[in-house]
Amino acid sequence: MYQYELNNKGEMKDMENLLNTKRNEANDWKRCYYIDWLRIIGILSVFFFHNLRIFDNFFFPLKNRETSLFATVLAVYFNLWIMPLLFLLAGASSKFSLLTRTTGQYAAERFKRLVIPFVFGVMTMIPPQRYIEYLSQEKFMGTFSEFIVWYFDSNLFFTNFSFDPQWFFKIGMHLWFLAVLLLFSFAGIPIFTCLRSQKGKLFIKKLAYIAEKPGGIFIFCIPLIIIRITLQPIFNAYTSWSDSAFWFLMFIYGFIMVSDNRFTERANNNKYLALFIAVSGLVAVLSCYALGYAGHWMEYPDYSAGAMLFHALWGIIVWSMLVFFLGVGKAYLNKEHRFLGLLNDTIMPFYMLHYSVMLFLGFQIISWDVSITEKFWANSLLSLFVTYGLCYLIMTKLFWLRVLLGMKPIKSVRMVFQKSHR
Repeated sequence: MYQYELNNKGEMKDMENLLNTKRNEANDWKRCYYIDWLRIIGILSVFFFHNLRIFDNFFFPLKNRETSLFATVLAVYFNLWIMPLLFLLAGASSKFSLLTRTTGQYAAERFKRLVIPFVFGVMTMIPPQRYIEYLSQEKFMGTFSEFIVWYFDSNLFFTNFSFDPQWFFKIGMHLWFLAVLLLFSFAGIPIFTCLRSQKGKLFIKKLAYIAEKPGGIFIFCIPLIIIRITLQPIFNAYTSWSDSAFWFLMFIYGFIMVSDNRFTERANNNKYLALFIAVSGLVAVLSCYALGYAGHWMEYPDYSAGAMLFHALWGIIVWSMLVFFLGVGKAYLNKEHRFLGLLNDTIMPFYMLHYSVMLFLGFQIISWDVSITEKFWANSLLSLFVTYGLCYLIMTKLFWLRVLLGMKPIKSVRMVFQKSHR
């Protein structure tokens, strides 16, 4: 009897240890504060990138009469890494989400948090944005109510649906990210399931072993280079299959990078080397633009040696920037703050609302008789203030809008601030 009780207690202790291990694993995300900080930085970078687009030399729905070479250079720089960073962080978040959810719960949560805001945004935010676009380009003159009738009659609201993710961009403008992220989340489920199996964990350990070698963390850019070289000449439109495959691989990379601490540790050790590689690559890209080659390789990509080298360089720059961000995040941003939860909660409404606010204010500001720099900062700061003001109003007063904007439902202000301090 005594021996049996010892064994039983031992089994209970083993079970308790197993449960504690599971709890610790499920709570790992609470210690990865840098993922949240990087996501906030990424969304703010998108905000400033969109404001820069008003003044660069490329097409944009709203364009200042004068453009800036400096704004163009900054826009090219931001464009290289912003979306890859957001998809990488989304993949990392999927890893943490699946620690406490089944795949079915994960799919349901992603559907609810992404489909509802996408449909709501397309129906309520895109028509006013298009109205500003067509007014500024003098494609339409009239009231908004007249525009809505003309908009639907002209079939501009809807696109020619095809087996190409590009149509999400055509109907959703900046909201395309939500629809594509939903597809990535569903497509990633079988891959994540494999990576969570014993064989998958062994595969990740082997990758981590390679990453520990000198320069091993940069091996991950090879598949990215292959995608750019092989698919870009065929699907060169923005958000088409080349971009989507590139971003989907980033999404999977995000899951892998937080599955073993050795990846982020190596990113931390190589962060400044990665930044040097990225900046050197950016200088090379800008030199190609200055010489007149890069424009052709971007607009009409082919399989020429120059184009392939250009797109290989693109993959190297992107991955180097992501290594830099992961390293900086691991080294300096893995800290809790009392406002972190609150800022993290505003990411979705901020992302959805900022574009409309920026266009409406920018439409007025570009007519001012001031310099481009003054217009940029006026539009950026006013848009930032108004957008965060709307987010605060939604979080403290208009609770019914939370679900429509991709947030979790909350019934009181106290719950908002209690959540932000968890």
